[in-house]
Amino acid sequence: VVFNRTGKVETQNIKQLLIEQIQSTVLFQDSLEHMIDSGINCFIEIGLGATLSGFVRKIDASVEVFSVENQLSLNKVLEVIL
Repeated sequence: VVFNRTGKVETQNIKQLLIEQIQSTVLFQDSLEHMIDSGINCFIEIGLGATLSGFVRKIDASVEVFSVENQLSLNKVLEVIL
């Protein structure tokens, strides 16, 4: 799991990192750049709105970004990625 608190994959101190992630600023861009540099090229935002999807597109327009808000949008994403 890439933690927004550190911008890296973490396997230790997960409970503390989750607490810090809620209480502190996060490194969202660093997290995304780490994932992209690691070869991840598809991101799916789940929840109302597409704010985070917009951030991802600004960081790297070459990756695929999907937003899932309801069953209809989930079905559309699944048609594309499966």
